[in-house]
Amino acid sequence: MLESPIMELLAKLFGTGDKVKIMRLFVLNPDLAITTEEVARRARVALSSAKKELAGLESLNFLRSKTTLSPISLPGDGAISLKKSKIKPIVKKKRGWQLDLTFPFLTQLKSILKTDLLSHRRDFAKRFNHCGKIKLLAIAGIFIDATDSRADLVIVGDGLKKRLIEKEVQLLESEIGKELVYAIFDSADFDYRLNACDKFVRDILDFPHEKIINRGYPQ
Repeated sequence: MLESPIMELLAKLFGTGDKVKIMRLFVLNPDLAITTEEVARRARVALSSAKKELAGLESLNFLRSKTTLSPISLPGDGAISLKKSKIKPIVKKKRGWQLDLTFPFLTQLKSILKTDLLSHRRDFAKRFNHCGKIKLLAIAGIFIDATDSRADLVIVGDGLKKRLIEKEVQLLESEIGKELVYAIFDSADFDYRLNACDKFVRDILDFPHEKIINRGYPQ
């Protein structure tokens, strides 16, 4: 996992890298209300560390406690669809966490964490260089602060190892604290879509984006 200089600085300022990851998770998802277990999973930190950091962030009024509802699995056939059945879903109340929007330094924190987020983009060529022969790696959306983008990340190439790409994306999501919208194309499929003026492909190339790797596509 690649750590940016800003992340290292923030870890020193705020105590631990786990705390910074958790803070960024909530800052970039201000409406998110999730349990301690989900925080640990999404931020990719140990559950014991998540419990400690969440308690500390609540004491600083950065987070507030909020009750969440979690569905309980039905006994027997796990394939039962509650949406299609007449069975009323069984839920359990659990303690969750949400960003406290009244935190006095929230604006400054957003600015710092967004700067760190943007610093990730130059590492992308290194992150994905073992995932096949990449002809185009383009970033948009959250990585360039463009809220109207169709995708955050697009990878085009030959012999792409999709499982490795998905693994790297999951690592990015944990570092960033937000789920990414991404697309993977074989070069032949992408070229066909490009020539056919496919709307999704045209939206990616015609709207703000940045090409980190570009071998043979228009600038």
